[in-house]
Amino acid sequence: LCLKHSTQDKIAVISNYNSSDQFVISGHREAVLHIGEVIKADNRKCTPLNVSAAFHSPLMKHIVEEFTQELKKYPYHTPNYPVISNVTGKPYTNSKDIIPMLSKHLVSPVLWKDTVDYFVENNVEYAIEFGPKFILRNLIINCTDQIKAFSYDNPNDEAELRQLIDCYTGKADEVLENKKRIDELVKECKEK
Repeated sequence: LCLKHSTQDKIAVISNYNSSDQFVISGHREAVLHIGEVIKADNRKCTPLNVSAAFHSPLMKHIVEEFTQELKKYPYHTPNYPVISNVTGKPYTNSKDIIPMLSKHLVSPVLWKDTVDYFVENNVEYAIEFGPKFILRNLIINCTDQIKAFSYDNPNDEAELRQLIDCYTGKADEVLENKKRIDELVKECKEK
């Protein structure tokens, strides 16, 4: 669909493979809006996202070098625990991969479905989202029923999440209290 409705000077590409039936399109605004209309005309769901740039598409190529140079200012170490690259859907294997993969991520699609498939293949049972809202939690639920997904920001998850944390650590109250303190600090910083 993206290839069919892109032109040489107005492109659209799939920028996120979120699940078997959910994708994000990125590119020139006109091309993306046109494809959205084609999708709606076919009685399928299309939700415009409020983003500031054509992330995860070739249109970000112009900032790759600057981003790479910025990344080179910081030290990187081979992770002690698996850190999954959304470019490959697999773990980083050593610190030398981090900068090139993060840079490539600007112009490459997010392989979220592959990431969740990797989790399933490696017997991940639980996932906890620590970001705003519960988008990743819902995407995991949409991809598989083999992982129990939670979000710290979802009040409906709190009781079950508390039980899970307590089962593994015996420190649910302490962990959740620390989360509340962090939330308060973030709120204070935003207000300043």
